[in-house]
Amino acid sequence: MTEASKPPSRTPEEAAAHAAAWAPLLPAILLTHFPDQATLDALRPEAPPLAVVAEINRAVARAALAAGSKVLVQVADAAEFRAWLDSPAEQPRTPMAWRRRAPRLMGDAALAALGLDLREVARPKPRRSLGSPAERLVQAAFAPDPPGFEALAEELLQAGRQGVLDQAVRRAAERYEEESVAHLENLLFLTAEAKAVPPTGRAVFVVLPVVLPEDGPAPEAAYIAESFLAAGVAGELSELRLLPAWRAPGPLLALDPVGLRRALEEMLAGREPAALPPATEAELAEEGVGLLLGVNLAWDVPEWAQIDRSPAPDLAALAEGGAAPDPQAEEHAAADDALDAAFEAWAEEIADRFQGCAPLNLVGASELEEVLEMYFGPPGGEAAAEIPESLAELADFVLMAEQEAGGAPIVGHIAARDTARLTLALYTKEGRFLDSRDFDLAALPPEAVESLGELVELVETPPGR
Repeated sequence: MTEASKPPSRTPEEAAAHAAAWAPLLPAILLTHFPDQATLDALRPEAPPLAVVAEINRAVARAALAAGSKVLVQVADAAEFRAWLDSPAEQPRTPMAWRRRAPRLMGDAALAALGLDLREVARPKPRRSLGSPAERLVQAAFAPDPPGFEALAEELLQAGRQGVLDQAVRRAAERYEEESVAHLENLLFLTAEAKAVPPTGRAVFVVLPVVLPEDGPAPEAAYIAESFLAAGVAGELSELRLLPAWRAPGPLLALDPVGLRRALEEMLAGREPAALPPATEAELAEEGVGLLLGVNLAWDVPEWAQIDRSPAPDLAALAEGGAAPDPQAEEHAAADDALDAAFEAWAEEIADRFQGCAPLNLVGASELEEVLEMYFGPPGGEAAAEIPESLAELADFVLMAEQEAGGAPIVGHIAARDTARLTLALYTKEGRFLDSRDFDLAALPPEAVESLGELVELVETPPGR
């Protein structure tokens, strides 16, 4: 247990209170159901007796559902757990990080497995709001009411009502600043690109952009897809499926949220996305970028044992723009370092094998435009190929942070500088720390440091300090 962690809950009452604090911040919570005492002893030898653990699971589920969070259930298997614990890994295995690779129970099936009476489970009551669906969507987005927004947006996406979504954006534009309207549009695309589906409980529409050679044909898409998957870049908590054909960026960037959701559902059903046909050689040559489309089935939903050992979030700090806490912060930090190294090694191998190719990071479909602008510059601006070589390392660092920020604006702070090095720290404008890196000043000509502000907005002090 780390210095910042808390002791695990020992009673249903303690667990319910802690779950109620966390649930509003988490789209879903994963609970582990233990079929017998022997399985519980194998996975959690320090846990209370089986009957108490079952009551704790039920208490957590009630609190999560009351706050609008989804409840997923994995049924523990001692043999699978031991095999996973003993398997080779880049980082030491921690029992709480185990995720069973079997279909998770969702909805009423999950609650029934926990022994909950479905008639007695409290569901979140929607906020009182009047008006059309578009009006209610705007109210939920800016109240804010995350569960209410997600439920209504899901209903509209599933019904294919893009006109209502467009009307909501227009209404927001009449009342709010441009940045707030962009936030609403981003929420709609983020909701559209992901869906709660078996077996993991969450599927995301992802894109792997690759800058293609200016002279000569594009490499075979199937080879790029297979080598990417073989390199382990997606991580063991992701089940990634890539379509083995190049797509051009234009058709994807032109999709509205309903079109994006429809394409995701077609891929989940094993069909080609009708609105995103494979690109011709002429289209790829014109755009200079090829896309591999795919679906990421994410097993990485926070499990209750991890949440339970994380201190309760500071809601007051969040209300003032503080960074959202992550109950899996330690696991994510360790995994991110390994995955970054794996991606860099794979991208270098592809660049060496296919001269002129430059793979960009795997991102959610809604992030594609930002990634391309980061590389090529805004439409009509200077291309990334024209970025001075002296800025290339700094530009790569900023690009990685932009992708980590998930679309939120970022700023840079020069945390330290002397005659030998410069330390650049990057944050979201709301104050969430993204990354920090030391740069050797001897390897950077003076104009590189002077031009740093062209890559990222610089601030005198870190945001929120």
